[in-house]
Amino acid sequence: MKIHEIIQERNFDFHSFIKQYLSEIDDHIEKCEKCHDRMIGFSRHLPKLRARVTVEFPSAESEAERTNQLKQLQRGQCLPCGCEVIRPSWTLAHAAAKFYKALAEIEGKSEEYVRSLPDDLPFAEMELETKALRRLRDKFWIPDGSSRSAEQRDLEEGEKVLQMPVTIRGFIEKLQNINSGIIYVQCPDHWLP
Repeated sequence: MKIHEIIQERNFDFHSFIKQYLSEIDDHIEKCEKCHDRMIGFSRHLPKLRARVTVEFPSAESEAERTNQLKQLQRGQCLPCGCEVIRPSWTLAHAAAKFYKALAEIEGKSEEYVRSLPDDLPFAEMELETKALRRLRDKFWIPDGSSRSAEQRDLEEGEKVLQMPVTIRGFIEKLQNINSGIIYVQCPDHWLP
């Protein structure tokens, strides 16, 4: 079996897997973006990858300074210590791209069309049914205390869509706010049990 297939099929115990296939993985992910994406979070175990994705910053003097450095990194990049960003915070442009893609799917229209809509357009003025608006919201968040079942949420909410921003701009800003934090793997020096 080729290393590409082995990486794609692996779903658990990546540490043992990396020990067994270290050089093959490290060489392969240099050329294959799809496999590199699967190995994000494990760069400290892969020397060639770590050398490529490390962003050189001066040694942080405080936890706040290290956190600020992490906020400047993209997905898969790491600090010299080994702390690696798994998911960076969303920019407004990133939130907008995700929103327009989801709206285009919900409406069954092109992204070009939905991007042409004014961002101060209220959802109430759009020709979307309540269920469609709910599905748009559900792609990104489910209100606190709501059922995990879409059908049950339809019954609970009736003709309302809870926590639905009024305008397109409001929705995009809420998306950015919801995804404002970063997710990262701490290196052994900074890991606290």
